[in-house]
Amino acid sequence: MGRILELSITQTDCPHPVITARMKGLSILVMNTVKLSEKKQMNFSIFRTSNQKSTKEAIRMLSKFPDLEIHEIVGIKKQLFSAIYSFPTTSALQRLSAFGFRIYPIFASDGIEKWFYHLSDENIAPLLSAIDDETTKLVDWRKLSVSEFYETYTQLFQDIWRIHQVEDLPPQNREILEKAVRLGYYDWPRRISLSSLSKTINLPKSTLSYRLRRAEKELFIQRTKRT
Repeated sequence: MGRILELSITQTDCPHPVITARMKGLSILVMNTVKLSEKKQMNFSIFRTSNQKSTKEAIRMLSKFPDLEIHEIVGIKKQLFSAIYSFPTTSALQRLSAFGFRIYPIFASDGIEKWFYHLSDENIAPLLSAIDDETTKLVDWRKLSVSEFYETYTQLFQDIWRIHQVEDLPPQNREILEKAVRLGYYDWPRRISLSSLSKTINLPKSTLSYRLRRAEKELFIQRTKRT
């Protein structure tokens, strides 16, 4: 299946690096980009903020980006919102579209946007040399194995899952479940055992097991109610 190229870039003509640089704690998952024309592109993205108050500010900042039009706020839940919006086609999209298959989602935070490419050619010099111009700068790049990419990819969605589902749990159970997810207790195969997890978070193994089961049950009940 080859290898994946991860590009970290800054852009002044794209809203994602610009507004994440201005708002601490804001991250964006760009789920899809449609090139409407040579001059216009449309995006569907999921935005995550640090708190509920910041969500309104993030929407305001997005709407104020030059020549950007928000077509629809698809949904809002506390620290998350999703939106469909269009803006002038960025220089990077125009120039890099010819360099193979770009994998979604694209991830933006702290003023940096990460792009993932499936490499069909080991010669990446033409792609790297095509990035820099007056609006776009290459910050870093690296090659990933497929397994490394999957780990990065799934972590992005785990973060969204935690906000969407776990926020409704009692604070004590939520904190324990978040640590268990972060440390790999729910990975397959597990990266940490229950015994090691109990030592890491300084909680007796029997108590930890009980609280995890309670949290899992509460999540299952929430999911059942929603469906």
